[in-house]
Amino acid sequence: MLRDRFPEFPFIAEDLGTIDQEVEELRDRFGFVSTRVLAFAFFEPNSTHLPHNHKQNCAVYTTTHDNMPIKDWFVEELNPAHRERLEKYLGKSLDRENVSKELIRLAYMSVAKYCVIPMQDLLNLGRESRMNTPGTARGNWEWRMDQLPPAELSLWLLELSEVYQRLNT
Repeated sequence: MLRDRFPEFPFIAEDLGTIDQEVEELRDRFGFVSTRVLAFAFFEPNSTHLPHNHKQNCAVYTTTHDNMPIKDWFVEELNPAHRERLEKYLGKSLDRENVSKELIRLAYMSVAKYCVIPMQDLLNLGRESRMNTPGTARGNWEWRMDQLPPAELSLWLLELSEVYQRLNT
C-alpha cells in the first residue's frame, strides 16, 4: 500500500545484524534500500560494510543513532588491529581529531545511492553527543544541536558533493 501511495519514496531497510537470505529476498522484492554502516566495516576483513562491497541500492552511514559517534568510536571501540585495518584501507594515519572527517569522505566516495551523516559525526563530537545506547532506559535521545555549524562546514560538504557527484541524488 505504501508503494502504491508513494511510488518514488526511497524506503530504507535497517538490515543490520544477522540477516538471512529470506530477509534479503524480501528487501529486494520490494526494492527497499539496504543499509551499510562504516563503523561496522573494519571488524572483519571482508565486511559487507566496506565501501568496495557496497551496492548502488544502499544508504551508507558513518554511524547510526545506536552507535558511538566516530570520534570516540575510534578510540573506545576499535582495538589496535581494527584501527590498523581502517588506516590501511584509507592509506593514512588517523587520530581522534581527523577520523570523523576521513570517514565522512569515505562515505561520500561510496557507490551507495544515499549518504547519511549524523550531525554528531559532522560536528566532530564524541561520546557526550551519543544519541542512543541500546539496552539502556535513561539518557537516550537527549542530545540537541545548540547552534548552527560554521559556514566552512557547509562549503566542505558542497565540495564533497561536487567531487563525488552527490548533488542530485
